[in-house]
Amino acid sequence: MIRISHRTYLPGIWAGGTTKGIWAEPADAISSPAAARWWVGTAVIERDAPYSFFAGRSRLHLPIHGDGLRLHFRNPSEEVVLARNTPYQFHGEWEVDATLVDGPVIAFNLIYRADGIAAASVVTVGADELVWPRPALEQGVVGTRELVQIVYSIAGAPTISAGAEQAVTLARDDTLVVPAHQHVDTMPQLFLMASDAAPATVVLATLWLPTDITV
Repeated sequence: MIRISHRTYLPGIWAGGTTKGIWAEPADAISSPAAARWWVGTAVIERDAPYSFFAGRSRLHLPIHGDGLRLHFRNPSEEVVLARNTPYQFHGEWEVDATLVDGPVIAFNLIYRADGIAAASVVTVGADELVWPRPALEQGVVGTRELVQIVYSIAGAPTISAGAEQAVTLARDDTLVVPAHQHVDTMPQLFLMASDAAPATVVLATLWLPTDITV
């Protein structure tokens, strides 16, 4: 397990605000999500603006702070109202404009090769241990895939343990990455709980990528 302190995130800017790059594969693509096999980070949406263009990539977009936003897709034309803690996935090359509902929003972002598969949810943990089940792919998915797991701390101080590995406690905005495994059975079983009396809220994200692709 790799703990990434929020103090090490790479700051950036975009048309609607700022970004923070958390982790990327390969590592030197942290400043260029379009060149990464996969990239995870956050974005502050401070004003209405068009989103960045990422050809050949898919995006998982998850507001974690604020009162939500509206995504206006141009072609095909569609409007999506995205509430806090609600993930939404779309193609990185789709043209989309974001408008704020009521003030700035902070979003968790996962950008990955278009032939990958991703999922994410927001959960709150307390003093009772929560088991994160080993993810399973949907039926009909072909080819060998490797699995990456990500824990992002929204609030509180979650503690994550996995087998014989030393438990890791995250501060707010810290991230834990479980590196890629080619077999789900070899992934460590993750256990989460709050490290103090206050509950902890986290993003749990899973990414499956074909093993036969390169950047």
